Amino acid sequence: IGRKRYFIHRLAWLYMTGAWPKSQIDHRNGVRDDNRWANLREATRQENAHNIAKRSDNSSGFLGVSFDGSRRKWRAQIAVHGKNTGIGRFSSREAAYAAYLSAKKTLHPFQPVPRGEQ
Repeated sequence: IGRKRYFIHRLAWLYMTGAWPKSQIDHRNGVRDDNRWANLREATRQENAHNIAKRSDNSSGFLGVSFDGSRRKWRAQIAVHGKNTGIGRFSSREAAYAAYLSAKKTLHPFQPVPRGEQ
């Protein structure tokens, strides 16, 4: 528009609300080109970071869970205010993930359930 590029999701927000978004626009399902109104929500940078997906190189199979080889335990951790916070170490990855999910409900109220598990 007027030789300036705009992200479609930001234009969709403007069209639907009549106001330019104050911060970021989060795609609830994580699909960046799914700009349906039901999939968009305004978010701070920190809130948007709560809606991350499991990385492709994740070896535990669970978001927030990794293996601590020196202690031979599964470690659960979660990002809070941009810093990783340890939740604890567990004998199974399932137990570590359960602890992660519990912490996520408390510490990430914007996105209390990992993407894809709603």
